[in-house]
Amino acid sequence: MSRRLNVRLLVWSLLVVAVALGGLWAVHRWQMRHNADAFLRQAERALDNGQTEQALRHLTHYLSYYPEDIEARIKYATACERKAALTGDVLSAIVALERVLWLDPDQREVRFRLVHMLIRSSRYRDAVGHLDQLVAVWPKPAEIEHMRGWCLEASAVGDADYRAAAAAFARAVALEPAYLDSYALWAEVLADRLRHPEKASAIMERMVQANPENAKAAQLRARFYQRQAGK
Repeated sequence: MSRRLNVRLLVWSLLVVAVALGGLWAVHRWQMRHNADAFLRQAERALDNGQTEQALRHLTHYLSYYPEDIEARIKYATACERKAALTGDVLSAIVALERVLWLDPDQREVRFRLVHMLIRSSRYRDAVGHLDQLVAVWPKPAEIEHMRGWCLEASAVGDADYRAAAAAFARAVALEPAYLDSYALWAEVLADRLRHPEKASAIMERMVQANPENAKAAQLRARFYQRQAGK
């Protein structure tokens, strides 16, 4: 009888301990969520008030609780971009944006922002890789092709790269005939890098024909011929 009572007492003791531990765990989870939410609210206020360092500090605390919160990661990347604009610390912004994409590769706005940061740091080849992923999903594909052409030209080490840049500019104007800067850069690559001045001249004439009412088109063509005459 005594042994049966001891077993029953042990079972009840274990149940009490389990309930107590469950309660402590629930309180801990609530406290953790409460603390994290407070850090997130403070970070959002700091961002709204332009207090970049404070926002980064609060977001760092919040992300220590919830490191895979995509929206918080994007806010953190935004703060890093603002800091980069003030201090030139582009690397931190790149790392923060890449972390977002590692968690969610479909964040196209974040990818586009990363491209700009990579260009700022002269990492043109890395930028091209991200532009390749954006061209099919970005609402303005001509813009992406123009940027691809610019990055390919800026990082070119031979004629193959210049031909790839020219092809990107060609796709940009095929998608958007009013993209005047793409015509100009396309012609520049053809004339100055690939040694095809006649083809370059044809591109500039095509630009004016496609945009007869645009004064800038005529100006770009005149500037192109002036440069060619000065060589």
